[in-house]
Amino acid sequence: MKNITNVTDRILENVVESTGVGDIAKIDSVLVGLIKEKYNSSLLYSICDVIPMKSPIGKIFYSRHKSGLGNNDFEIIKLDVEAKTTITNTKFTHETYEDIKHLYGEDATSLASKVLRGISDVKENLDLRDFLLVKSEPLSDLDLSVSVETDTNSKKILAKVGESVLKMNYTRYKTLQAWCILPRQYAAFILTYPSLIKEPNNPSKFYVGTISNVDFYVDPINIENKSGFERKAFTNGFLLGASNLEEIYIGLKDKEIGNASLVFSPYSYEMDWVIDPLTVEHNLFLRNRYALNVSPLHDNLSGGELNEATALLHNFKINKVE
Repeated sequence: MKNITNVTDRILENVVESTGVGDIAKIDSVLVGLIKEKYNSSLLYSICDVIPMKSPIGKIFYSRHKSGLGNNDFEIIKLDVEAKTTITNTKFTHETYEDIKHLYGEDATSLASKVLRGISDVKENLDLRDFLLVKSEPLSDLDLSVSVETDTNSKKILAKVGESVLKMNYTRYKTLQAWCILPRQYAAFILTYPSLIKEPNNPSKFYVGTISNVDFYVDPINIENKSGFERKAFTNGFLLGASNLEEIYIGLKDKEIGNASLVFSPYSYEMDWVIDPLTVEHNLFLRNRYALNVSPLHDNLSGGELNEATALLHNFKINKVE
């Protein structure tokens, strides 16, 4: 939780610098509470290296051994990061907040903060899911029989995930600590596994449990988007269909910065009241600025096409067989 606090402090610093003391003073206490409490429940904070940005454009540097047998030299590689802006109309009005204050009194600020934070988290989690769909490297499909015992299917999934983690460490060892995002129906298999443990400090609502250093999460598409088959707002024109909902995603995430498959760089989190021309109400808009990138270690050292042995993000599909 110390890391999350540091990130929050950095975000607050950026907001104050960009908005100005005069504007900050006008923001309702509920909005200030939203900024302070927001940064602990988005799935991005659980599976990514979190490196806050001090400006909207920056660089992150990594070091690694050069390729080649017996080569002990290091090389420095850089990751260019640029904060993208996501704007969300929360449909949260002044009237809504006034109603909450009348109903809940002193608890209104906390309640409203949770509601607004939840709206923002939904957007971040769905953006992450879109990103994984586009950026992860596919492995061979996994066949699961619908007629066998749950324990057998659990072992098959775990074996496939373990194979993926080992492949990510094949060209150069990084870490065996990893994460796996899987559809809800297969998360049920993991819940029945005897060696499953629950990490009490994991803040994500999607967290299922940990097995052999792999943290398992329910796919946010199953939770955040009830009409997942109809979503069409995908990066690069990808359309989420039935086959995408059967995919399992795997990446690395170590306690030390530098070994994770994904890098999440929050920059600023701002809020504006905007008049809706149709209702003439003041709606709260959230303006979230951050960068999400694959680690620069996710590449092919030989200069060829990315493959499953050099990628740090994998996915595989489940085929149901009788």
